[in-house]
Amino acid sequence: DVYKRQAYDLLVETHGADHPNPLNAQTNLANLELGYEHYEEAEALLEDNLRRKIRVLGESHPDTLLAVLGVLRLHLGKGGLTEAAAMAERFGGLARDRYGDRDELVLGFELALVRIEQRRGQVAEAIDRVEAALDLSQDALGPDARMSLSLLSELAMLRLGAADLDEAARVAERSLEARRRVQGPGHPETLREQLRLASVRHLQRRYEEAHRLNRDALARLEEAVGPTHPSVIRDAVRMANMLYSQKRLDAAEALATHTMAKAREAFDAGDPRLAPPADILAKVLAARGDVEGAEQLVRKVLPPIEATEEAPFDGTRRLKATLAW
Repeated sequence: DVYKRQAYDLLVETHGADHPNPLNAQTNLANLELGYEHYEEAEALLEDNLRRKIRVLGESHPDTLLAVLGVLRLHLGKGGLTEAAAMAERFGGLARDRYGDRDELVLGFELALVRIEQRRGQVAEAIDRVEAALDLSQDALGPDARMSLSLLSELAMLRLGAADLDEAARVAERSLEARRRVQGPGHPETLREQLRLASVRHLQRRYEEAHRLNRDALARLEEAVGPTHPSVIRDAVRMANMLYSQKRLDAAEALATHTMAKAREAFDAGDPRLAPPADILAKVLAARGDVEGAEQLVRKVLPPIEATEEAPFDGTRRLKATLAW
């Protein structure tokens, strides 16, 4: 983070803000903010970056299209599906007209459209689109290309969402094997693939294998990106929910307590991302007989979130349901 900011400032000082080098450095900085889910900071950087690139380079320049993909990530992260769909269709069409169907940038827009369809509940359409894009990517770029790996991961997630467990397991195993081979067993994306396979195993009722995969991946993710990274907290909440559903209350309480502490370090009091770790910890406490402690936790976490969020989101609704329960 520090190095990217220093590099961007030095490049602006040396070349001016509209030179391609600082513009690309600004894109990298914005993507870093997106990785940490700092959406306001990312939005300011991306909007300025895209406006400058369109003016300086033109709409169909590869660097401009990369900036558009960053803006699409932002819209998807914030839930802006209408804006994301319009942008993906428009700029994806520009990319296809200039570079053809088999270009990596074009496939990047196809991946964005897959994610939009998935979030709209159009799972069958998303599966058809991602399978077609995966075939193109593997043929044009190779099975070990980053885009091919991303599309394969997306297919595994979609099969899981469609409750097609046998096919989800097959694709998840294949995806994990490819990530381990190309990126190494300790790479964060490999470990997230391992967590996806653990989710499949849990739904297949192969609980011991799911627990082993989860525990190993989560421990190594904490080492790789830090215990307060938003994605690590989200994955820890998912694992705690699995342990809770399996009635492993000792392990669930230990993990949920640890995760809640890290979430409080990572997020401000009114951040909606505090809701999921608070929800699972409250459920575990109540299941162990500490209903008063569970209620106190929810009543402490919920009001600041309700005061800051523009509209109720799923985590807040679940927290209210837990409080009523």
